[in-house]
Amino acid sequence: MNDDNFLTQQRKSPRREFATELYQRINKPMSKQSAFNFFQGRRPALAFSALALLLVATLLFSPAVRTFAGDQLRQIGAFLFRPASGTVSNTECVNDYGTPKLIK
Repeated sequence: MNDDNFLTQQRKSPRREFATELYQRINKPMSKQSAFNFFQGRRPALAFSALALLLVATLLFSPAVRTFAGDQLRQIGAFLFRPASGTVSNTECVNDYGTPKLIK
């Protein structure tokens, strides 16, 4: 019952036209990559670039977003503030980085 000869005995050979056409298609040199194959591996990089461009454009053209981003950077301490020259400041309560000193 495990004999595969039954399958090979019932197999019919393909038409001659089909066999020659298939042989020609297989032996033809491959064409260049299509546009779909070209962008398939680059899709994440393209999406990241588009998001980065959108973020930059939003920061450049939206005053509300620019103000929000500035406030967030100030809140986490990304900017170092120093008093401008000629202004009166309390230097005893401020360390070298412009942040308040701990008073004991």
